[in-house]
Amino acid sequence: MSQQQTMKFDRWIRSLLLFALTALLTWGCSRTILTTLPLTLPSIHCQPTAPSTDCDRPRKIAVLSPYGLDLLLSLGEQPAAYAGVSASRQPFNHPIEQVPYLGRYVTTQPINLGDRASPALEALALLKPDLIVGETWQGSQGRDKLFSQIAPTLLLDDQQGGWQASLQQLASILDRSNMIQQIMAARNERITQARQKLAEIANAHPRVLLLSSGDLTSNFYAFGQERSIYSDLLETLGFKMVRLDESLLATKDAFQLPAEVLPQLDPDILIVLGWDKNDADNRPLNWQQLQQQWNQIPLLKAMPISQSGRVYFMDAHLTMLRGSLAEAQILNDLLQQLAPNT
Repeated sequence: MSQQQTMKFDRWIRSLLLFALTALLTWGCSRTILTTLPLTLPSIHCQPTAPSTDCDRPRKIAVLSPYGLDLLLSLGEQPAAYAGVSASRQPFNHPIEQVPYLGRYVTTQPINLGDRASPALEALALLKPDLIVGETWQGSQGRDKLFSQIAPTLLLDDQQGGWQASLQQLASILDRSNMIQQIMAARNERITQARQKLAEIANAHPRVLLLSSGDLTSNFYAFGQERSIYSDLLETLGFKMVRLDESLLATKDAFQLPAEVLPQLDPDILIVLGWDKNDADNRPLNWQQLQQQWNQIPLLKAMPISQSGRVYFMDAHLTMLRGSLAEAQILNDLLQQLAPNT
C-alpha cells in the first residue's frame, strides 16, 4: 500500500470511528452520570478461578487527570489509559519520566488520552474501559454525557471534603475500602512527625503567604486566596494562611498580583509555587534554580522577607495532583526547605 493510500485509509478509519462514537452517544439507551455514590457497575467477566470480589470491581480504568491518577495509585491500582497535562499523543513508553512525580508508581503502559482538558474520545471509546475517573470540571458543557455513554463515570471534586473524601469514593467503587485506614494511619504519622519538626518555626513565623508564578519578572498570582492542598496542609501543620485584600489584586477573578505590590506584603513566610511556562513536559521544578532567579531580580531581592531568608519555592505542578501521594511529596518538600537540619 502506498503512503497516499495509507493516509486515505487512516482518514477512513478515523471517520468510521467518529461515526460509531456519534451513533453511540445519540443512541437511546443511557448510563447514569455517576458523580456520587452508590455507583452500580456492570458485571465484569472473570476466569472461574478468580476471587468473586475481582469479578465485581472495575479492572480496566481510564483516568482523565493527574488528580484521579494520584488517588488510583494510592489504592494500589493501575491505569489502563491516562490523560495528563501534555497534548502529546505519544505512547507512555517511559511513564517514570513522562508522568511527573507519579510515574515511579506506574507499572503498566497506559494508553495516552492526551491532555486532560480535551481527552481523546476515540481512544477512550476503543479502550472500552470498565470505569472512567475524572473531575467535575471535566464534565462541563455536556462532556459528562459523552463519558457516561462510553463507560460508567465517576467525576470527583476535591472541594467537597478534600482528597480524603475523593479517595473514599474511589476506594468504595474499587472494593479497596479496607486500604483507607492504612493510608490514613500512614498519613497521620507523617503529619505528626512533621508538626514536631516544624513546631519551632510555626510558632516563631506562623503567617504564610502563598503566591504562584510562571515568570518571576512579571506574573504573580495570590494562590492562597482559596482552599488548596498547600493551604490545607500548612494549616494542619500549625501555620496560618495570609489572605490578601482584594484592593491589591489586579483582577479579582484571576487573583493576579503586580510585582510592584510585593514589597508592600509583610507575611512571616512567603512560599512561591513556580512552574516553567516554556516546559511542555511539566518536569519537576528545580527550586534551587528558581531561587537564584529570584535573587537576581533587584525588586524581589530587596524585600525584607528575602533579606531574612524566609522565601521558599515549591512546584505548582503538585496542585494538579493534589491527592495522597502529592501531599506526601509536598510535606517532604516543606521539611527539606523549612527544616533542613531536623
